[in-house]
Amino acid sequence: MAAANAADAAHQNGNVTISFINTNAKTGGIESRNTCTISFKEGADDAIPPTVQRIRLSDTEGIPAIEFENADKCRLTIAGGDFSPKVNNIDFGAYSEKITSYTCTAASLKVEMAPNGTQQYSEVEMSAKNDKYVECYGYLWEGALKEITTKSDNGWFDLRVTLTDKAGNSQVQTIAPAFFIKNQTPSGRVDIADGTVRLIADNSRIIASDGSEVTVYTLSGARVRNTDLSAGIYVAVCGNVRSKIAIR
Repeated sequence: MAAANAADAAHQNGNVTISFINTNAKTGGIESRNTCTISFKEGADDAIPPTVQRIRLSDTEGIPAIEFENADKCRLTIAGGDFSPKVNNIDFGAYSEKITSYTCTAASLKVEMAPNGTQQYSEVEMSAKNDKYVECYGYLWEGALKEITTKSDNGWFDLRVTLTDKAGNSQVQTIAPAFFIKNQTPSGRVDIADGTVRLIADNSRIIASDGSEVTVYTLSGARVRNTDLSAGIYVAVCGNVRSKIAIR
């Protein structure tokens, strides 16, 4: 059923996903694509997806930029939340009847990056800054690209931002490409003799490029869970390969 007719034709309520795609731009000479995808349960008490209000890339000085010398020079600021219209209690004078104001509740955020065009996404750590809440923008998150785990052949990376509210509605903003990193050195990489397997520090854990199980030990020999690893040096074992890997 065409989306344009769904409201007029009899049908059972279900999960609805709609994508809006903008290809009218170039980034670094590359034809770029911005895709906004919203998902919600039709007819539910809460069928309004959360909103990504702002995505901002900047350098360590806070100056907006999309090209960086190294990954650790890139900063991300994202604003958004779960907005709902409310009865106006603010006097806007003659414009009061035409203006709708909104309440905003928190939504969960997930940010991912991938080498341009590969879909090989890895998560970017973000921190909520509730003290910086602004009514028109919502809640604020900040993060930094501490390292590159997978190199990009052309230096450009895609960015995917997902906001999900308590009802399970979501909005996903995908910018491809979004930013450029000149010097890329995947951290903790070890090339095995046959060149097919790599051990990689990825989001506070250590993974093998072929998906094999990795066992992790401290330098003193104590085995630890391979998740939420603190910053430091670890010994990673995968099959007959043993190597020291840095978690930053």
